Amino acid sequence: MDDATKFQRLVQFRVPDSLSGTLDAAADKHLQSKSEYVRQAVLTALRADGFDPATIPARDANDVQRLANGEAAL
Repeated sequence: MDDATKFQRLVQFRVPDSLSGTLDAAADKHLQSKSEYVRQAVLTALRADGFDPATIPARDANDVQRLANGEAAL
């Protein structure tokens, strides 16, 4: 099963060329795709910051709109 069918949400961000190459090298070193390497790094950083990703509810565009309108809290 590939990442596109395993995970529901696409997250994209831009990085300098040098960081992209470094991510490629690190992923290769761990025999992972770049996406899997970044996913694991994000999970590690979230846990280090005191967040348990399993307990964070998913949000969608409607949640963001309710927050913007003051109808919901974080």
